[in-house]
Amino acid sequence: MAVLRLACSVALFFSCLLAENCQEKEDSIMYIATENEVDAVRCSKDKTSVKSDVIWYRHESETPVSKENSSRIHQDKNVLWFIPTKLEDSGYYYCVTRNLTHCLRVKMNITVLKNEPGLCYQNESLYKQQIFRTVGGVIVCPRMNFLRDENNQLPRVQWYKNCKPGPLDHKKFTALEREGRLLLKNLVLQDGGYYTCHTSFAHMGAQYTISRTIYLTILERKPMDIPKILYPVNSSVEVELGSQFVVDCNVSGMSIDLVYWTWNRKAINDPKVFMEYLESEEHSETRPVTVISRINISEVGSRHYLHPFVCLASSTYGYTEAYIALKPPTPDFRACLIGGLITLAFVVVCSVFIYKIFKVDIVLWYRNFCYPLSEKKVSDGKTYDAYILYPKDYGEESTYSTDIFVLKILPDVLERQCGYNLFIYGRDDLVGEDVVVVIDRNIKKSRRLIIILDRESPQYRCLGNTSEQQLAMYNALVQDGIKVILLELGKIQDYTNMPESIQFIKQKHGVLRWSGDLTEESQSANARFWKNVRYHMPAKPRQASPEVQLLSAVALPGDHHRQERQTEIYVPS
Repeated sequence: MAVLRLACSVALFFSCLLAENCQEKEDSIMYIATENEVDAVRCSKDKTSVKSDVIWYRHESETPVSKENSSRIHQDKNVLWFIPTKLEDSGYYYCVTRNLTHCLRVKMNITVLKNEPGLCYQNESLYKQQIFRTVGGVIVCPRMNFLRDENNQLPRVQWYKNCKPGPLDHKKFTALEREGRLLLKNLVLQDGGYYTCHTSFAHMGAQYTISRTIYLTILERKPMDIPKILYPVNSSVEVELGSQFVVDCNVSGMSIDLVYWTWNRKAINDPKVFMEYLESEEHSETRPVTVISRINISEVGSRHYLHPFVCLASSTYGYTEAYIALKPPTPDFRACLIGGLITLAFVVVCSVFIYKIFKVDIVLWYRNFCYPLSEKKVSDGKTYDAYILYPKDYGEESTYSTDIFVLKILPDVLERQCGYNLFIYGRDDLVGEDVVVVIDRNIKKSRRLIIILDRESPQYRCLGNTSEQQLAMYNALVQDGIKVILLELGKIQDYTNMPESIQFIKQKHGVLRWSGDLTEESQSANARFWKNVRYHMPAKPRQASPEVQLLSAVALPGDHHRQERQTEIYVPS
């Protein structure tokens, strides 16, 4: 305890000693306040008294200013408050900063004046500023820092010109209300004048006002160095709704006073938007400074598409701005178009491929279900659906196998099952009729000409009755242009010995090949061979007879060297 008492005594001794030996200093600034407004003065401390205690005194009084907030004049931390000011408050005030090793007593002159009659300012309290007309600039409301809150923002500051309350022209002026700044552009000489910044302050349940007036002069002089905004460059960018977006305002210049972002001509006050200043590059007299101001939109909303974000940069010599506008992404019609074309091409290729494979089945299905409804009931004057031309008189063996196909299988499938009407010479002609007349007349009455070739025929001579062959070829190739269906009974390897007309028909229309199979499945109209024959036959709207009599398996001569074969189709390329 004795040691503690000794330490306190020593501290008190040095405190009294310092009080008597404080360094005297007079502030060169005269503080002018307006009557009945709130004002505050901060103690001017030097570097050696940064961590020192501050005590305010009025005039030569040895009694410190009260620290009670209810007192009209009181001290709060190192700031002397006047709430509000009175004319009798004018005079000298002293702030004393003291620690164990240092004491400084600063004399400060504070003058309280009334406004000029009919005006909102006093001439002695004016703050003067100059701005070049061609580039614009910024006006800062002076001596307002004592009103800043914990977020370093001021109360809402309003501006008006020449003591006339009312909004300023938004095309020329942009007020950063929470920063106490007024941005000016597109100026003319007449824009000079008295600009008053005004805000309010609440204390002990009462509202007080604070105002400052700036006399602005517009100069014609050309700018020496205007800050240059490197980015943004008055452009737009597509941003997804709900995504994060970060953009930097990159400014370069020899002298930069302010770099700031605005939205909708106002300071940004959006919980989704954060601003930060990045470190500036050091500069010299020959190297410009670079300042970056960044905005970070954590979640882009639809409101952010309505107005662009504007970056503002100013210096003593000028003012410039640039914007970046956010817009929702436009649909990629090229991708949709390409995708649609690819899909269409794929569908077309698949359709062609399917049609190539199932062409016969599709056509037959159409004939069965759609053709009867759309067919015009106009007769073409034809009696028969097909005239059958087949080899005759080639010996017993070949005649037997050919006759089985022509006289039994062919009529059973095409006439009985499918309902076609065939003319087969030797079956449908009348005894005693002239052969040439009968053949010519009935070929002309037929819609198709079916030519049957048998590989077992000697030297592939196909049509023994040359007059029948000649008439058929003449009507098919020259006169009527009747469509020809060429059938092979077994695979014929070489057509060089065939008549040129047969070679031409084979090359133009192709060949359908019968396998010689006599099973029930092969004699059905739905077998692949008969589907191909029906495909080349004319459409038949009427239904075939329900009675189907299939030819039983018949042992043909020469079957000992034949094997069962599937139906094959040869189509010329």
